[in-house]
Amino acid sequence: MEINWNILNKINIMLAVTLPLLTLVFYGLLNYWKQYKKIKELKKTISCLENKEILSKGNLLFDAVISNAEEVKSKLLHIIKNNNTSRTLKIDNFGLDLETVITLFNYTLNSKLMKRDVEYRGLIISPDSEDIKKICNGDSNLCQNTAKKSIEYLRKIKLKSNTNISIELYSYDKPPIIHGFLIDDEYLIIGFTHFESGGLVGGATPYLYIERDKNSQFKEDLFTTYKTWFHFWLVNGTKEISDTHDNKAI
Repeated sequence: MEINWNILNKINIMLAVTLPLLTLVFYGLLNYWKQYKKIKELKKTISCLENKEILSKGNLLFDAVISNAEEVKSKLLHIIKNNNTSRTLKIDNFGLDLETVITLFNYTLNSKLMKRDVEYRGLIISPDSEDIKKICNGDSNLCQNTAKKSIEYLRKIKLKSNTNISIELYSYDKPPIIHGFLIDDEYLIIGFTHFESGGLVGGATPYLYIERDKNSQFKEDLFTTYKTWFHFWLVNGTKEISDTHDNKAI
């Protein structure tokens, strides 16, 4: 049988040209498939975020970001209004000088419109601490004199016999990192402080609003951070107002 070398040469040339092209096409399709899978996974992640779902790795999705202290009050009123049960309303407030909180007491918690009993436990900057005095300068929006007036105001509420509010208040003497509210151990509003020109500023940056979700470890960690710091100052702070009915601490 005679070998047709011309045909073989043509086949070799075709293979030499075709195989690299096929290889390029194959790797191109493979790369396209990988990119397609990445895009699909990214779309799934974005969908989870938009639907307020917790990702499988336990990342935290904040339920809301609250712009400032005034909007925090609106959110608190919304929570109180939409959880209007017969249960006692429990508020753990890691406060600064409580300037914002006093208006909340004035128009809501100490109002005849408030049908629920209230257990308020608060923390406030010490009006006498030298360490706190050092940070109430520069561009700080904290004021020890405001803290003193807030304490006096809450003492007056405490002395009223016709109020349905139980009040505990403790002052702390070290610069705070966090502040905020924990409502009924289910709703957490947490903010952070920062320094400007040597002064401590709080309430000027957005707050994180988080609803309790025991399936999210990250959420639970933030609840733990808030609650353990709050408890530390309940134990180690200076008692300003007691929840007992005697007036010795007042």
